[in-house]
Amino acid sequence: MAAPNISLLGASYPSVAGVTLPKSGGGTATFPWVEGSETKTQNGTYDVTKLEQLVVNVAGGGSSKAFQIDNSNHRVNTNSYTDTGAYLKVAKAGKYDIYWSAFRSSTSSGTNGTQWYKNGVAQGSAYTTWSNSYCQNPHVSGVTLAADDEIQIYARASSTSRYCCVENLMIIEVD
Repeated sequence: MAAPNISLLGASYPSVAGVTLPKSGGGTATFPWVEGSETKTQNGTYDVTKLEQLVVNVAGGGSSKAFQIDNSNHRVNTNSYTDTGAYLKVAKAGKYDIYWSAFRSSTSSGTNGTQWYKNGVAQGSAYTTWSNSYCQNPHVSGVTLAADDEIQIYARASSTSRYCCVENLMIIEVD
């Protein structure tokens, strides 16, 4: 599919493949347009820059592990936990580690956070600690998941004028 057309502050931009935004304190953050899914059945290194999801299912040898990723960038600007759109449907039952990355647009007063959900139900506590003031990389270990379980990441921003962004939701089979 082609990159989307977007409207921003009254202006229209055709075929936007991604955006680069300034970060507080200097530098930039780039968010490519990602979509589509691929399944790989061989070990290797794959470029997932423009994929929304990669499913790796290598058969044989009894040591293959399932791996899935939602590589898209999602954001919310609500001050209550809201579905970001970061989503995986588990392809293979097993025990998994779950990872995702998040960043917030501001450290202003209010609480930013992320929380993982399984089949629409919040799991554990929300993650509200941020490294380097703006980033977090939660890791949940040893979660038993069934085939077709749905994993989602919810987030909240400190206010409706701020953003909390989530990307790179991954599950990696460990046993």
